[in-house]
Amino acid sequence: MLAPFRATSKNAKFLLYFFLPTRQASTLSYHSEADNLNTSLFRQLCDSSIYLVINRVNRINRFFAALFLTPDSNLRNLQITYATRRAVGFLLPGMEEPDKLRVLTKLQQLQEEWSNGKKTESYIAQENVFWAAVDQEYALGPSQLHLLEDRRWTEDSGWSKAEKRNMLETLDFDPYLFEREEHKLLVLTYEMFDSLGLIDRFKVPRGILQNFLLQLQASYRRIPFHNFFHSYNVTHTVYYFLTVCNVKNHLGQIELFALLLSALCHDIDHPGLNNTFLSNAKTDMGSHYNDFSVLEQHHCHKTFEMLGKPECNVLINLNHIEATRVRKYIAACILATDLSVHGPYLAQLKQMQTVDWSSTQDKELIMCGLIKCADISNEIRPTQIGRRWAQRVMTEFFAQSSLEKEKGLPVAPHMDPTKTTTATGQIGFITYLGLPLFNELTRLFPNMKVCCDQMIENRANWERERSKKTGAT
Repeated sequence: MLAPFRATSKNAKFLLYFFLPTRQASTLSYHSEADNLNTSLFRQLCDSSIYLVINRVNRINRFFAALFLTPDSNLRNLQITYATRRAVGFLLPGMEEPDKLRVLTKLQQLQEEWSNGKKTESYIAQENVFWAAVDQEYALGPSQLHLLEDRRWTEDSGWSKAEKRNMLETLDFDPYLFEREEHKLLVLTYEMFDSLGLIDRFKVPRGILQNFLLQLQASYRRIPFHNFFHSYNVTHTVYYFLTVCNVKNHLGQIELFALLLSALCHDIDHPGLNNTFLSNAKTDMGSHYNDFSVLEQHHCHKTFEMLGKPECNVLINLNHIEATRVRKYIAACILATDLSVHGPYLAQLKQMQTVDWSSTQDKELIMCGLIKCADISNEIRPTQIGRRWAQRVMTEFFAQSSLEKEKGLPVAPHMDPTKTTTATGQIGFITYLGLPLFNELTRLFPNMKVCCDQMIENRANWERERSKKTGAT
């Protein structure tokens, strides 16, 4: 077990050596100025957000973590600071010395790679593998240190309100454009809640919503598809349905609030493996949920666990009846994303000739339909964006099939690279899952027809690609 951290200038120098951005070398040399650290500089490091955290958590070991995020951090160094924040768990009691050294060395390497402009695609892939292994090996949870500096990242984008609305009210948007600036996706997410009037209506404290978004982001794993970018993408799509397709005109504020929260949390802590694998492999998670909608029940559990933390409880000012309704809607919407129950939901939508907006049951079915559409909405986007999402989901599928073969488990044909291709998979996906569902929602909300049209266009493109490859062989 690590000894409690002592607040001395020597320790501050050690932290500066590893974590102050290299770009500041001209004004603060690691070896010269750091050797002359005095009480004044040390107090500066402890000011503002860091000082508040020390008082708030009242644990000296947390101070060790808090020092990593000094007031001098800026947005250009977000990724390094983010990586540092994710490593906090290594530096608390229970960390073995060899592992601590490994992480500190890796963080220093990341720092050097970024400052020298060597962040190649190959290196990014290696970095993702490293942090995925970190998460799996130590089961790191997100840091509870919601610093003011962290929250500033959810505000500081440089965009006007009109610019944010323009980005939100289009499907021609790829969240991976902000892979190096994830905080900007949090800015846009915050804007969704704000523009729908939810923050004012439910008196959501700004800091609590920011905390919620930061913890949500950190709770998604760094895997090819079911990650925070997918969470954002689904939420963005729900917002598009509500605003551009005018669905919000039929729903109350309670329903809008529940929809955004459901979209954000619908795949939280997804392991990159589907329900079939979790059951066939006799995993603890599968057993815990009795092999029934395993992932979806887990996502619900993690969502309500997060909302149960006072610093993240965005429902804090709702009355009991309102909070109960929101929770009920969230559970229903997340559970509806299980593709094994896709058929029954589609059948119910087909039977619905008109929507009785005074009926809670009808509203819930529509909400589930919207979440389901958003969850499988990759192919309603422009071809190149949809194609990139398809490649990511197939990467995750093929990784699972490899693991299944290794363990002697059944492998689904659509996930086996020896039996399918991305083009074939997407054609089947659009034909049998995507279009039937979108057609039913379009019947009820005609403004969604643009989504069906784009899906049909993308299917034609995939068919041409498959024909070319078939002809070549």
